Amino acid sequence: MKKLLVFLIACLLVLSTCLVGCQNTTNDPKDTTAKDGESTPEGEETLPENEMLGLPDDLNYGNAEFTILSYNALVDEFGDKSATDVISQSMVERDSFVEARLGIIFNIESMNGQFNDRLTYAEAVRQSVMLGGKEWDLIGAYSLVPPTLALNNAVIDMRTTEYLDFSKVWWPQFMVDTTTVNGKTYFTSGDVSINCLFQMIPVFFNSELLEIHGFDEGDLYQMVLDGDWTIENFFEMIEDVSVLGGDNVWNDVEDIYAYSVLDETALDSFYYAQGLYAFKEDAEGKLLVAEDDLLSEKILDIFTTVYDSINTYHSMYFATGAFGRWEANTTIFGTFKVSKMREVEDPNLYGILPFPKYEEGTDVAHQTLLGSPHTQYCIPYDVEDADRSSAVLEMLAYASYEYVTPTVFEDTLKLRYSRDNNASLMYDIIRDGLTTDLGILYYNSFGDVGGRNIQSIFRQMIKNNQDNWVSNYRNNYAAGMAQVQEILNGLYSK
Repeated sequence: MKKLLVFLIACLLVLSTCLVGCQNTTNDPKDTTAKDGESTPEGEETLPENEMLGLPDDLNYGNAEFTILSYNALVDEFGDKSATDVISQSMVERDSFVEARLGIIFNIESMNGQFNDRLTYAEAVRQSVMLGGKEWDLIGAYSLVPPTLALNNAVIDMRTTEYLDFSKVWWPQFMVDTTTVNGKTYFTSGDVSINCLFQMIPVFFNSELLEIHGFDEGDLYQMVLDGDWTIENFFEMIEDVSVLGGDNVWNDVEDIYAYSVLDETALDSFYYAQGLYAFKEDAEGKLLVAEDDLLSEKILDIFTTVYDSINTYHSMYFATGAFGRWEANTTIFGTFKVSKMREVEDPNLYGILPFPKYEEGTDVAHQTLLGSPHTQYCIPYDVEDADRSSAVLEMLAYASYEYVTPTVFEDTLKLRYSRDNNASLMYDIIRDGLTTDLGILYYNSFGDVGGRNIQSIFRQMIKNNQDNWVSNYRNNYAAGMAQVQEILNGLYSK
């Protein structure tokens, strides 16, 4: 058995949460808002404006069938009436509420659409739309699929529909900002996707191993609250934890590592969770390659720190396929795997922290990357009634905010899966700082430009042992970035 000790783990699956600061409410969705033009009965309170549903009270589609194309999501996006767990039940309640409120009947179809099937899924949708089959009213797909559909003109700009209101709290601002370019939104997510909560990528630690190496977990929590939980401090703490085994060869069964990750995708957080981007929107709504980030002193510092940690101090172990062997090591995972971790280990063994940030200070927020296995929603170009689709999507997001999010975030993650108030507080900080990037969402939409996936520069350079960041970017990635920029600007300027 490997004697791989793990002190801390930075959590990340294939890059996609997507919710910021949504809090539970005790009001029933059926009774939360005062109707337009009506006063609120004395003694009752209405929700704040950004938490009030804005759809017309008399909007009803006469029990029309509404077909949604979904996929084999890591956590089902729609409720199973035969399931008895509280999360499935909350989604069943949500779906039933939407059906009753809008007078529709859901017909949920599904295709295999996880990462390995994403291109086949996208092509099947594209062909159907181009033939005008009008098979689906709404599509909820693995986050990398809707961007591919947008590039193929298979989905509409949802800003042209009547009922979607992206100022509402169930559409988190970080996601709206990311998926909206030049005033156009072809896909987006938020409370409507349960996988946004289950794909947050924080840092987990093993409290027993922490103690073995002379650290106190209370000090870690205090570092977060004091603004001192930084990349620099993280790597300083683990620098001397790794120990080479008896054969003097790293990656052997007798070696001890400070932390392990599932694969190289885990490294993306060291770039995107530090407020850095691949593409940025300018004042005119054009996307620009973010060379001020890509060639900044900040990224050079982070890259050098992470590169040295892996290649000089051997702090990190790429434990591909090792998930589940908790007696041997710990691997990177999204929050959806916390339940599986609890099945094989003492749930009190693990703690959680936000991803470390670059700068110290309580005024500098932690950002935590949203993993790719979340769901982005879009409306197909050949849809029969785009406004009806927008009404259903808005209602789904609102009802998810009311029914599902409290069950998943408050009752499950913060209570059931948190061993103490410290962990519960960390979940709040993690969720409030969720982030993603348009470059991530368009990952692989262009193929390998110049033989490289240009949106994953950071991890590829680390993986390929390329230690000169600037020259490698300029020689191997800059031209591809410019090509992608041109393609995306063409899409969003139509």
